[in-house]
Amino acid sequence: MRNPQNLISKHKRFKLKRPQNIKKAFLILSLIAIISLGFTVASEVYFKDNPLARVYRTEHLISLDEVAPPTIDIITAGMRVELSLWDGDEIRIRPVSELPLMIVKEHEYGYTHEISINQDDGFAISFFTLQQFRYNLQICLPRNREYRQINITTVGGNVTINAHHLRVREPVRIITDGGDVNISRSVTEFTIRTRSGNINMDFDSLVANTMINTESGDINLKVSPIDLRIGRVEELVMAFSKNGEISVIANERIPLV
Repeated sequence: MRNPQNLISKHKRFKLKRPQNIKKAFLILSLIAIISLGFTVASEVYFKDNPLARVYRTEHLISLDEVAPPTIDIITAGMRVELSLWDGDEIRIRPVSELPLMIVKEHEYGYTHEISINQDDGFAISFFTLQQFRYNLQICLPRNREYRQINITTVGGNVTINAHHLRVREPVRIITDGGDVNISRSVTEFTIRTRSGNINMDFDSLVANTMINTESGDINLKVSPIDLRIGRVEELVMAFSKNGEISVIANERIPLV
């Protein structure tokens, strides 16, 4: 039988170590917060005098050229990107984080209109909320516009797109390292490449080419029974997964108008 005194003494030793661990964790988180703040201040100072760039932490609206179809570039480190369309005439950007948002606009009326949205959170952890995984970047594009290109690059963040009414002249390009890609109501051309992220695509109707390449992620496609029956999947979708699984599911529903 164990000695009760030994059990009590072990419990006391464990309790004596906890304040030290908490203090150490507090110092580490404080250091991370200071480094994060330093990068934030440095970003604001760097972009302060640049007429093409601004740093934002709250919702922001970007006006568009009346003539040239815009090119949208979105780059993040680990934040989720949520892209959808709305009935407004401007691009609405809503960063859900404590980090600065860099927006660079290059504009030549009638010829080019390029907008770069950069949210690099690779160095930052929120010391105050400890909810980094809830951070995301919400972008709403005008529904009544056509776009030249849309390019999304993220290291670990998921990409979610509601593509209903999205019109793009060139393929929408998405590149992730470990993030998942979820696209609903796809009626435009997509090129998707991931390393380990899963790809889930829900097609209203297969009318455009889709290219998907992943190292180890799974690929899940939902198509209409008609597209599956007449062979449009084989004709328009090129999907490759080196170590993951590929599944095609018939999804009966009435397409949105």
